[in-house]
Amino acid sequence: MKKFLRIVVIILLLLVAVVVVAGLIAPKETNIQTSIDINAPREQVWEQAMKFKNWGNWSYWHRIDTNQTVTYAGTDGEPGSSYSWKGEETGEGTMTNKGMENGKMNYELKFIKPFEGTSDGYIMVEDAGNGVTKVTWTFHSVNDNFLMRAMGAIMGMEKMLKSQFDEGLANMKKHVEEHKGDAPAAANFTIQDAQFPGNTYAGVRKTIKWADMEKTMPGMYETTAKAAGDRITGPAIAIYYNWDTVKKEADVYAGFPVKDDKSAAGTTIVKIPAAKAYLVNFTGNYDQLEKIHYQIGAHAEKNKTEVAYVLEEYLKMAPEEKDMNKWETNVYYISK
Repeated sequence: MKKFLRIVVIILLLLVAVVVVAGLIAPKETNIQTSIDINAPREQVWEQAMKFKNWGNWSYWHRIDTNQTVTYAGTDGEPGSSYSWKGEETGEGTMTNKGMENGKMNYELKFIKPFEGTSDGYIMVEDAGNGVTKVTWTFHSVNDNFLMRAMGAIMGMEKMLKSQFDEGLANMKKHVEEHKGDAPAAANFTIQDAQFPGNTYAGVRKTIKWADMEKTMPGMYETTAKAAGDRITGPAIAIYYNWDTVKKEADVYAGFPVKDDKSAAGTTIVKIPAAKAYLVNFTGNYDQLEKIHYQIGAHAEKNKTEVAYVLEEYLKMAPEEKDMNKWETNVYYISK
């Protein structure tokens, strides 16, 4: 009996020694970085990365605990938004969007159960060329708890977490590539094959944050109207050279068709030749325009059509027509 107890004591001492050594040699900081290439446009990948409500499509932790309770706060995809979870397999905690710029979302992760702690990191999307988007996901934490460090080292926690991040990005790749080109349905429009007649425009070109477009673009039209005067021959137009859903800004030209190519103070001249185009004639307020652009873009990609210009022609709008539901817009995707 004494011999048995002596063996038990030795085993316990060895286990304690292992824990002590593991706690001493285990680093206080955990740093994980992983990445993957996804064959889809950056904007589509970014939608999955920065909107927490989309994480259910690919997150490893959402998939292993389908019965967890998830609640959302704030405007999804905006700084300050968050989601909180509570589940038997995944514990309890909150992830918060701490800010975004140039395709990178910084986050803070607060764990409540089964242990308390705060970590941080970021998800970043980058254009890798040839229609490929690179996604990079990082995680950083500091652990001052000696026992937790020891257990983490013994269990290979960092390696295990890395595999979970890898699996999450692999799920994202699969989901995005399977749904490439999908778009929410927009009502009351059809995509027509059309011939753009060609036109000369006078206008002002600027790169504008989305949040500033409503207050900035009227001034651009006003500048052009004053400069071009009676040379104007038709309704206002906007040419979108770039619509960046990551930076949330647009490179846009706002102006009017004119009868000659004489330059006017504060404006530039743009000539668009006659060409084949995809056209949507849409009646209604502008809350459907994003969906329309998405679907025409997908239609052009499916048909391998190279687009030279994206142009909106405002046939009927404020202030002449006060009823938004009667606004009429032509959306052209003009071929090269």
